[in-house]
Amino acid sequence: MPKKKKIVIVGGGFAGIRLALDLEKHVYKDAEVLLIDDTGFHEYTPSYYKIATLPLSEKEGEMPLAFERMRRMISIPIDDIIDTAKVALVVGRVTRINAEAKELVFESGKKIDFEWLVLAAGSATRFFGIPHLYEYAHVLKSANDAFNIRNAAHELFVRAGKADEVRIIVAGGGSTGSEFIASLAPYVRELARRHGHPSGNISLTLVEAGERIMGSASPWVSRKAEKRLKQLGVKIILSNPIVNVLPAHVELRGGQSFGYDILIWTAGVQASPLAAEIKGANKDEKSCLIVDDRLRVLPYENIFAIGDMAFCSSVGKVGSSMTAQEAIQQGRYLAHTLKRLLHKRATFPYYFRRSKLVVPLGGRYVIADFGWFRFAGILGWCLKCLIALHYLTTILPWSKALKRWRQNV
Repeated sequence: MPKKKKIVIVGGGFAGIRLALDLEKHVYKDAEVLLIDDTGFHEYTPSYYKIATLPLSEKEGEMPLAFERMRRMISIPIDDIIDTAKVALVVGRVTRINAEAKELVFESGKKIDFEWLVLAAGSATRFFGIPHLYEYAHVLKSANDAFNIRNAAHELFVRAGKADEVRIIVAGGGSTGSEFIASLAPYVRELARRHGHPSGNISLTLVEAGERIMGSASPWVSRKAEKRLKQLGVKIILSNPIVNVLPAHVELRGGQSFGYDILIWTAGVQASPLAAEIKGANKDEKSCLIVDDRLRVLPYENIFAIGDMAFCSSVGKVGSSMTAQEAIQQGRYLAHTLKRLLHKRATFPYYFRRSKLVVPLGGRYVIADFGWFRFAGILGWCLKCLIALHYLTTILPWSKALKRWRQNV
């Protein structure tokens, strides 16, 4: 029997999981499929803000079991999702890629060869070379980051005097920053109440370099989001990026300076550092691998990039975006393409479709913009809940999906 060709997927995020599940259905008898992930968990990233801002009783908040329950809200073991008899799961960190030799090298020194390689390792934080930003700012790219922010906020209120101003700055007014500070506002006020801290001594500031928050969305969304955040007591600074970070204050390009106790950076993302390992490949300004209309990383015919690692322009001048919706679309497309390649059949181009925008902004207020239809408030929250349930049912059995969904609502 001839040796099966090997398909290796690096990354268990939205794109990698969708690809693995679809390959599991269609090609496991024809090819050896491996999914490599450095943690072995699939994280539902839209809920990061929840574990950073979900109120707990003081007693429970100090119990490790309480935090473990919170982690399980968003972290799903990958071997609960895929059938490891059909798609092998390898837990480890890939640090080097030898594209010419068709070989991956792990942090441990272990090596794995491949026939086809799919890079779906997601994104990393982009600091834009701002002095000391990496040193002093919190980021929100993982469950551990969310826990770190939560702990920092709790410790801040424990040590702050009643007359002390509590100053929190979120840098970046895109979807992530706006969503996070909207959830942070009621959380810090609850912390203030528990610790007897005057709510008037709380300062929440959102700093955005662009002319409006949610700048990639429609002006209608920006106006709605700005109004909502101001209702929550958030001060918004526009068109004035941070240019320097010191231990207790930030300096803006306009010459202003703002003190902070906690600084959270959500203003920049770039492709996973693994993108730099593909020698000779073209990249965009975010270090994303520029792919063709088959999602191939040229000049290599056997290497693909999907999700946050990829940038493609497949319809006119419309480029791909770093969203979960598009990552899932690309995973589905590539599973179909690899199946056709295995059977030596013609493939078809990938077409970018504009993602729908659904952004929660605290409590049960959600903004939804489908282009032809848009709304905000509790109706948007209901839609967001249904979207989460639908996604979970596509990767888990119904009973498990429903249980996790109920934990996240």
